[in-house]
Order: sequence, then C-alpha cells, then structure tokens
Amino acid sequence: LAGVAMGSSEGYQIAENFIASASKRGTWVMLKNCHLCTDWLDETLVKNLQSLHGTHPDFRIFITSEISPKLPTALLQLSDIIVAEAPTGIKASISRFFSRISSDRFANSVQNRLYLIVGWTHAVIQERLRFMPNGWSQQYEFTEADAIHALDVIDSLVSDSCGKKQN
Repeated sequence: LAGVAMGSSEGYQIAENFIASASKRGTWVMLKNCHLCTDWLDETLVKNLQSLHGTHPDFRIFITSEISPKLPTALLQLSDIIVAEAPTGIKASISRFFSRISSDRFANSVQNRLYLIVGWTHAVIQERLRFMPNGWSQQYEFTEADAIHALDVIDSLVSDSCGKKQN
C-alpha cells in the first residue's frame, strides 16, 4: 500500500506516479485528505481513472476525505463509498473511552469512580471542542492519551494511599 498526503501540490505528481505504477502491478494506493485538492480530483484524477485501460485486477485506490460538497460527482459515481464517522455526544464518547481500557483495570470500586470522572471530563471537553469558538474562548487539549495517563496517575495515587506500593 502506497500512501500520499494530498495537502500540497507535491503530492499530485507523486499520486499520479503511484497510480500509474500500481495499476500495472496490481498494488494499492491511498490518497489521504482529498478534500484539500478537489480541483485536482476533478481535473486530473477522474480523467486519469477513466482513461486507464488494461489495469491489473488487484489494483485499488482508496481515497480518504472529509465530507465535502466540492468532491467531484464523477469520482463519487466511480467509487464504492464508505462513510465512517464516530458517533457524537457525551454518552458515545464515554463508551468509546471505556471500551479501550482493559477490563482487569476495573477491580477497585474507588478507582472506578475516579475513572468515571476522568472519562466524563474527557468526553465533555471533546464535545465542547466541536463548538469552538462558541464553546470556550480558547481551545483546550485533553487527548485520549492524556486521559489514559490520568488513569495511571489515579492508580499510582490510590496504590500509594492504601500502602500497597512496595519500595
């Protein structure tokens, strides 16, 4: 799989070379962030795809994009479309957060309550970021990695306070 980020004009020529090569060899190409180059998609990619003849049967192009009304209709008609978007809302965010944590971490009820506070705080911040600048006057970062680190800190503090930590 050859991947190209399509955010700049350098990616156009690289993508064209990858597509030409992959169509002959039967490999896959991924064009990322294509919502940033809708003119190139319409003027170049669609025409190149329509002019390809005798391609290898295993040749595939994957295109990632945000949903945009500027995406060329001709490209959409040539494509199998899959839309994958994470559900929004506090409940969905909390569910996603806790589904990524191993179940053996939930042995202590005190820690579980603290985990819920971290998960809820993370979900609220992530949800509010969707409404910038209406939600807050400045953007606050609280990524999932930060939330997982907060769970590690909780584990450490609870372990220290219960005297379970061996030095």
